[in-house]
Amino acid sequence: MVNTQNKIAERLGLELEGTDMDMRAAKLRERIKKKKKILIILDDIWVFLDLEALGIPSADEHKGCKILMTSRRRKVLKLMGSQKMKILPIELLKEDEAWKLFKNLKKSPKNVQDCRSLLQQLQRL
Repeated sequence: MVNTQNKIAERLGLELEGTDMDMRAAKLRERIKKKKKILIILDDIWVFLDLEALGIPSADEHKGCKILMTSRRRKVLKLMGSQKMKILPIELLKEDEAWKLFKNLKKSPKNVQDCRSLLQQLQRL
């Protein structure tokens, strides 16, 4: 939880010090509430995160605070209260779609065929 708090705080230009989780959460919550509108993205959540303990204000506390959560575990999202919101399943890309996206990346390797071969080998592990 400390790592997640630090990442959010860093993006807000806030430095969280100390180990008292309540104090850290309160400081983060106050900083978030100063933003008129804010989108907090919690990506690839594997376990339940207590948003209040983390320092993220509820929708009732801050109407301009929106939270986007992604997880491979629907149960985790439901535990975190997203049953009140929409859960949108996202399917895996088809192989040809994934390669098209990969080739369009700015930092894609020059020799895509070599990279494709390596990725296919790794996929088998």
